[in-house]
Amino acid sequence: MDKIRIIFRVDGDFKIGLGHLVRSLTLAKSLREEGFEIGFLTMTPLVEEAAKRQGYPGRPIKDKFGWPDTLRANLIITDINHTPADYMRRLRATGARLVTFDDLGQGRDLADLIVDANLPSSSGSTGCLYGPDYIILRKEFSQYARREKIIEREIRQILVSMGGSDPSNLTLKVAEALKGLDLPVLTNIIIGKAFGQKEELLKSVEGGERFRIEEDVLDISEKMYRADLAVTSAGVTMFELACLGTPGVIIAQDEVQAKNLIPFKEQGLFIDLGLLPTIDKIRESVKRLALDANARLEMSRYAKKFVDGQGLFRVTRAIKSILGKEKKLCLEKSF
Repeated sequence: MDKIRIIFRVDGDFKIGLGHLVRSLTLAKSLREEGFEIGFLTMTPLVEEAAKRQGYPGRPIKDKFGWPDTLRANLIITDINHTPADYMRRLRATGARLVTFDDLGQGRDLADLIVDANLPSSSGSTGCLYGPDYIILRKEFSQYARREKIIEREIRQILVSMGGSDPSNLTLKVAEALKGLDLPVLTNIIIGKAFGQKEELLKSVEGGERFRIEEDVLDISEKMYRADLAVTSAGVTMFELACLGTPGVIIAQDEVQAKNLIPFKEQGLFIDLGLLPTIDKIRESVKRLALDANARLEMSRYAKKFVDGQGLFRVTRAIKSILGKEKKLCLEKSF
């Protein structure tokens, strides 16, 4: 029997970053478990390859705002930012329902559902899922979120993660800062497959017994949970930290991330270093937090209340609701 088809339109590479891809794959898995047929449409080979590795058909396109004439879906999920209105109109003309993520373009108003965890909470707003309750995190994070986070008086392990690609090359800067940290701690640096400065990083910490570098880690949730303190970028990673209750020093990769950091700073959840902090500033901030167990305990408690890790469930439920009365289209057999 034909299934209801959902197509993700998403891109990801070193320049764009991998956050959109990770979110789409996480949601795709949840929707597939609900019985939906999933496919991916992308401009970037990395997304096509990642989708196929997880068992989803992927189709390449050359035009960011193009759509194959013969391709049909019951629901299209766009995760490409700033969609134009004419593009979303063309998608609507195919007969599909539309869901869009983190979309600040004019096309967002044509979507059936807008999801943006970075905007203020949207209680009562029809068709809008805003705020940290709707951040999509992998299921393992919700499992660790249910555990108590123990805040030790003295830290033993620092985790560093600047996302899958680290387009601003913050990892090297943080490593340089932590090399001068006069504390007996292990620094675990996590890099993604799209990280372009691996050789430089290895040279930077060469011979440093207090540094460990791990690449393309499958279950980063456990490492985040067990870390006493983390230094990360201000993308999805800071939501992951908050969910686990791990205190953090956060650095923005760009102006958008700097803006998204503001609610976390206002709530006292993390130390916000903004854009382009100096090496000395990074080192001083990490040391100050490392030596202040009371501050770390307070951050941890507030953060776990701010992000409960159930966003994937809520968004999946909302999409199922949109498709609840949807009739199966007469779709071509192959994606």
